[in-house]
Amino acid sequence: MSSSASAFTLSRPVYSLHNELHLPVPEGKSHTTGERVKSIVAFSFPFTILLDALAAEIGVGRSLGDDQVAVYSELAAQLTNAFGVDGRSCLLRFVCEMQRRALAEWTIVGELLTVLFNPSKGGEGFLDDFRVAKKLGKADCVLCSDHYTECPISVFNYFESLSNATLPQVVTE
Repeated sequence: MSSSASAFTLSRPVYSLHNELHLPVPEGKSHTTGERVKSIVAFSFPFTILLDALAAEIGVGRSLGDDQVAVYSELAAQLTNAFGVDGRSCLLRFVCEMQRRALAEWTIVGELLTVLFNPSKGGEGFLDDFRVAKKLGKADCVLCSDHYTECPISVFNYFESLSNATLPQVVTE
C-alpha cells in the first residue's frame, strides 16, 4: 500500500480514469532533416471519483461552479509544481485565449474543454477572476499575454507552432 493512500480510501468504491497527453518539444530545424524532436513532454491527468461520496451528493446537489473551483485549484497547483510557473495565472490566460477559438466546434474534447473552462455562476468568489479573463478574451483589442504576464506560455501558441512546423522531407530515389 502506498503511503499516500489510506486503507479507508482503498476500501471505498471508486472510479479511476488516467489520461495522458504527450507533446513533442522541437529541437529546431536542420537543413537536411527539417524539424527534429528534442524531447516529449507528458502531461498526466488522473481522476478518481469516490462513488459513495458522489452518491451522497445526489440529493444535496453540486453546481458546475463548485466543481470548477476544485478543478481549477488542482490544475493550478499541478502546473506550479510540475513546471514552476504561476499555475493560476496560466489558467487565467488559457481561459482568456480560449474565448477566441471555437474549440467546441472541433471535437467532443473541445466541447468538454469549453464547458469546463468557461467559468459559470457560483464558486463563492473564487471564479470572479476567471469570469474577468473570459470577458477580456472576448474583447477585440485585448492581448491576453499582456494581462497575464506571470504566465510565460500559451497552450494555443504552442499547438499553432507545432501545426506550422515543417515535417522532415523523405528522400526517395
